[in-house]
Amino acid sequence: MPVLAICCLLNLLATPISSKGVVGSNSLTMLNSITIDPIVSQGNSTRTVRTSKASVARSIIAYGDLRVGEQCTRPVTTPVPGWVTKVHGPEGAHVHQWAVVAEILTTVPNGTNKPSGNIGETSQSRAVQTVQLRTPVEGHIQTKHISNGAAVKPGQVIIDVTTMSVMYLYVRIPESEMPCVYPGQPANIVFDSSARSFEGIVDRIGTYEYERSCTTPVSIRLKGHLDGLIPGMCGRAMLLFSKPESAVLIPKSAVLNTGVKTIALVLTSMGRIEPRIILLGIESANGFCEVIAGLEENETIVFNPNLLIDGEAAVSGAIIRLTEEGLIKDES
Repeated sequence: MPVLAICCLLNLLATPISSKGVVGSNSLTMLNSITIDPIVSQGNSTRTVRTSKASVARSIIAYGDLRVGEQCTRPVTTPVPGWVTKVHGPEGAHVHQWAVVAEILTTVPNGTNKPSGNIGETSQSRAVQTVQLRTPVEGHIQTKHISNGAAVKPGQVIIDVTTMSVMYLYVRIPESEMPCVYPGQPANIVFDSSARSFEGIVDRIGTYEYERSCTTPVSIRLKGHLDGLIPGMCGRAMLLFSKPESAVLIPKSAVLNTGVKTIALVLTSMGRIEPRIILLGIESANGFCEVIAGLEENETIVFNPNLLIDGEAAVSGAIIRLTEEGLIKDES
């Protein structure tokens, strides 16, 4: 004689199903009861999986614009007075180190004396000469302060050149991703206008901005040769995160979020399903979640609790409908 049981989720009377129909000592009682197959829970494809330990690894994708640090802007000044005859290249143009960026027409002494307008005085004659101004660094022309034909004096800034030695990709990271971001974190950066990728590291983490965008500004410093990059370009950064120590991992589909608590359905040694509150950590890239508290390694949990709950809810709704139609007697 099979032993009657109580469904742990809906507190319904349950009994095994035989090939000849419902079995039991009281046929009337059995006909008015819900029968549950002990192998497949209500036929709703409930699956179980064991928890395991592994290292947590994931990547974070963020988009931003390319910027240059203030210390990387180098002004090119003229050492002599004169007139600007030519400024080479438009703003944004790439220039190599020691390349000519401007030409100044000036006058210099030619070493000979000639009589002056006053008796007994002589003045030194001067020759016209073109002075070339060169940039001391490789970079891009950021700002042109002087146009062709303008008069200049010694020490006046002609153009500003931004060096490509230090550049930053400025991105914003959502609050939920910030536990996986830290200074010195490696990053891989790709720009739409460039055919190659660049390496970088997280240089600075700003202050969380709740009212503005619920994000945190992060500056990623690019490394290596940065030829072809122009400030203002849009780029995509992929931050790489991993934990060296192992953690208990469960599939993301096994997590049941009620809005107040996070729950996993654990299959006990007695064959019952036990709801258990868990505390989640980082979500890995392969669809698994780190469990900080609530579960141990090698515990059996329901793989798809949402389907199980939906199936039980459908059964509960069917009971209510059959009771209202009078097909099941309400003995209460």
